Amino acid sequence: MKKLSVFLIDDSQINNMYMEDMLSDLDQVESVTVFNNPQEALNEFSEIKNDSGKYPHLILLDIRMPELDGYEFLEELENIVDDPAEIPLVFMLTSSQHKRDLEAFERFPCAKEYLAKPLAQDTLLALLNKYFSS
Repeated sequence: MKKLSVFLIDDSQINNMYMEDMLSDLDQVESVTVFNNPQEALNEFSEIKNDSGKYPHLILLDIRMPELDGYEFLEELENIVDDPAEIPLVFMLTSSQHKRDLEAFERFPCAKEYLAKPLAQDTLLALLNKYFSS
């Protein structure tokens, strides 16, 4: 498995500390970039597009955030990244099991998993192996 770069986007600093620690403990993860604000992550994607074009392999994205929710973030991301195939895989993180959120999740091909918080390390490891083992 290649070493992965991960963007973690969540307005909860506590969740970010938990997830960053978990990700840093995994041999499969090379780097973790944490964003407490989804707009800052979009700005980073714009900079990457104009610079190296090397997007992260994975985005862990909270659904419920005050400025821009996870789905609005993905809509904006689609406007930044020219080729939809270049959009990283996205694992949505949520404490919601609302039908509306599940339906919105299905609209985005890049969104591969809809995961309840807090995410267990063995679950995350199994998903990394599922999507990135080749």
